[in-house]
Amino acid sequence: MVHTTVIKNTYFQRLHATNPNLVSYSSTYGYLSTPQTPKLSLLVFLDGEATDMDEFELELLGQTWAYVTIVLVGMENCPHHHSHAIELERVTRFNPRVGFFDVHGRVCERLVVEDLLKSVYPVDPPRYEEIVRKEFDILPGYSP
Repeated sequence: MVHTTVIKNTYFQRLHATNPNLVSYSSTYGYLSTPQTPKLSLLVFLDGEATDMDEFELELLGQTWAYVTIVLVGMENCPHHHSHAIELERVTRFNPRVGFFDVHGRVCERLVVEDLLKSVYPVDPPRYEEIVRKEFDILPGYSP
């Protein structure tokens, strides 16, 4: 699983390279956001099988630099899925920047993605061409 710190550092490095006023860098603390730093919106699909899910949930509790929407996809009656769903729901109660969708059983993935995009971007959802553009790949060549 890609942890939020990797995504944060990559995002802040790119922002700093294009406009140093948006992000500051400290040798002690690393990259720090400024009031002008645009918030990143992340849509994360998880299958509930990750071994480091607890660590990921802890990272989400304290993050403030992005809006994160998590989709937890799992099989019906999977004990791992339901325990992670309970924890992710708890995270969303404590961090308003985190949203969570619990998807299990037989579902059409395309409908789920369309519904999610409509809920995350209710006014102007991105078109398919905007989503798959290579310049939006935060971690080019990454494969888990």
